[in-house]
Amino acid sequence: MMHETDATSNKKGRKRRGPTRFPGINKDAKELGVNRATLYRMLAGYPGFKDLKTLRVKYEVLLKKKPEHTRNYILSNIANPTHGNKSKNS
Repeated sequence: MMHETDATSNKKGRKRRGPTRFPGINKDAKELGVNRATLYRMLAGYPGFKDLKTLRVKYEVLLKKKPEHTRNYILSNIANPTHGNKSKNS
């Protein structure tokens, strides 16, 4: 019996991955000398990882070496509480 597949699974019935939020994160983490999970959590804005200021500065320097379209895509996915959050009162 053949099973129907939907758009959320591949040929073997496994879930399809979503779009890549931070392309090249493995290579970047290796170049920065940190664990990939740490870099991902800092970029995604996980509590306890948002305040890794030194790592963020190093990553921003590394981003300047990437092509502009890649850099813009990554910057649009980074969770940054200081940008774009205006209070409702203003």
